[in-house]
Amino acid sequence: PFGYFTDPEGFFFLSGFVAALVVGKSLLEGDVLRFREKILSRVKQLYLFEMALLGGLTLALVLSPAYVQSYLSFNVDPTYLTLERRLFFAEHPLEAFSLGSVFLFQPWFLDLLPLYVYFTLLTPLVLKQLLKGHYKRVIALSFGVWLLNFSTPENMIMGALRQFHPQVLMNFFNLMAWQLLYVMGLVFGFLKLTKKLPKLSRPLQTLAVVLASLFFFMKHWGCSFPWGTDLHNL
Repeated sequence: PFGYFTDPEGFFFLSGFVAALVVGKSLLEGDVLRFREKILSRVKQLYLFEMALLGGLTLALVLSPAYVQSYLSFNVDPTYLTLERRLFFAEHPLEAFSLGSVFLFQPWFLDLLPLYVYFTLLTPLVLKQLLKGHYKRVIALSFGVWLLNFSTPENMIMGALRQFHPQVLMNFFNLMAWQLLYVMGLVFGFLKLTKKLPKLSRPLQTLAVVLASLFFFMKHWGCSFPWGTDLHNL
């Protein structure tokens, strides 16, 4: 009721934060078996949900010519899901499903769960390092991967994958970039779990409240700074 955000940054950070609180407890208690079970159970759950959604879409394309027309006319970002790839899914749904089963074909709105599968598999590696106190190492490595993304464009990776199959369609969200938010969520979540999260000083708390109140007012009353403000993403 007090505001909202329209971009996924908060979701990725909070996912990492909550993951550290949920599975990190088993790691702290030394219950490695329970820790692994939680991770594998989550990965299995995410994969099955992705396959159910992709399978339902595939079945609709196979059985319903009317749905094929609806799918082809659906308004999506043409830079991501081109007409060529929509036609491929409509004309070869079973082949597209086989690619999707290994996350090499991810239609519009079906690209988030694969990303969370990768993040969940990354979680134990990060948390084990945090348990050893390697916070700076984890942050530096994650930031380094984020920076590496600028020198290793995603289209180079996609180009290599499309040598395997020309219709490969991967994440709209760049894994190398978005992992930074998830990893930082893991770091802050583990700090919270181990009661090492530093408390903000009173001046910083006051500044945070003032800025949040200002942005809330600007967002809902349409005000902006003299030099302009992107209210949509505020």
